[in-house]
Parts: sequence; C-alpha cells; structure tokens
Amino acid sequence: MKISELQGILNNKSATVLNINDVFKDFKVCKSLQNINKYKKKGIAAIDILTALLLLPFFLEETINGMIKSSVSLITAMQKDALYRLKNNDEIDWRKMLLSTFKRSQKIINKESIEPDKPSNDTIFKVKCLVFDDTTLCKTGYKIEGIGKVYDHVSNGFNLGFKMLGCCFWDGKSFNPLDFSLHSERGKKKKNREFHPFGLTNRQLKNRYTKKRKASTPGNLRKKELRKSKITVMKEMSLRAKLFSYKFG
Repeated sequence: MKISELQGILNNKSATVLNINDVFKDFKVCKSLQNINKYKKKGIAAIDILTALLLLPFFLEETINGMIKSSVSLITAMQKDALYRLKNNDEIDWRKMLLSTFKRSQKIINKESIEPDKPSNDTIFKVKCLVFDDTTLCKTGYKIEGIGKVYDHVSNGFNLGFKMLGCCFWDGKSFNPLDFSLHSERGKKKKNREFHPFGLTNRQLKNRYTKKRKASTPGNLRKKELRKSKITVMKEMSLRAKLFSYKFG
C-alpha cells in the first residue's frame, strides 16, 4: 500500500474503522483479549470498549470525549465514563494482554513472512534481540496520580509527566512491543537550595490524586514501579520474556 493510499484511508474515519477491524480479525484480537470481558458484567462488552480505546491513536485530533461525539458508529453508543472506568480498572493486567497480542503477532509474522532464496549476509537480519528505550510522556495536570517533573534529554529541561520505558523485540523481520513501564523521578537535593520532591511544591504534592488498591492487583504493582529504577525494571522485563519462553536465537 502506498503512503498516499494510507493517508486517504486515515482521512476517512469510517474506512479507518473498517480497515482496523479487519486487522483485529487477522490478529484475533477479540480471542486474545477476551478475558477482559470478565471485568465488566453489564452494559457494553469490555472488548468493545477496548476496541474503541485502541482506535483512539488513529484519530489524532480527537480525545476520548471527541470520539464519543464523533460519527464513528462503534463509539457513539458509549459514554466516556465507560472508557475511563475500564482504562483505570486496577484488576486488569494490561502487561499480560500486551504479551498475548505479541504472541499472536509473532505467530502471524512467522507464518506469513517470505524467506529469501539465498541467506542474507546482512547482520541486521540475523540478529534477534530485546531493545529497550525510554521516552518522556508529557502531561498538563498537576493532580494526576504520581505526576512529577522528569528530565528530558531532548529538550535538556524538566517536563511535567512520566518516563516510559519500552521493551520491544526485533526478530530480523519485524519490531514489536513486548512490555512497558512508567517511572517518576524524585530528584536530588542540592546544597543551599530548597528541595522539592518530584519538582513539585508541597501544595502540588498534596493535591495529587491518590487511590487505595489491593496489594496484589496489577494496578498496585504498576504504581510501585513508578519509584523503581529503570535498570531494575529492565532486568525484570528481560526475565519475564525468558519465562514466557520467547526464542531470540
């Protein structure tokens, strides 16, 4: 498909939904993520709400509220609270769902990929590995749970938000997301200068959203990761990948 054709599809919201739904069918997204339905007993099925959330990045000019008011038939019957409740459900193991989707992706790639007639001498096509990288997720609200200022190496300044550590798998043919974590930065105390944890004032720290969670829930484990070092979490991600029996060589 040419870039111009792809742009035409993305400009047509109805066509975008249909094309993404076709991809969902190929990936068997509903089958891979069907366990999410157990977290919602009535109303719109959880898998349908999740589908709407997965569509959001393809409508870059719209927020969840904008999607609710849009003409996309998949979403018009929903209220925004339904999307927020599912997204913020502490019981849902989003990490496990990402791993499930990754498994399906690798299965399709291994089945559909066309091997070259002659082995390639290019090292990049022979190496299979995990790739780790972090990026800054900028936010605008000081009341967000765990929010703080983090150092951005691109702008050489501090931005309000989080650091996201991503783990991806390169198999010589494709580059797929495997795991991720969010992190905050407490900051370091400097001499002759008042120390503000996370770059926030005492009032801003006090006004941050807080929520009690059961100790064993995925949501609580995610919250604890905010204070862990990225090196520590990177090691944990590597171990999880091995435990799930992913083959890198």
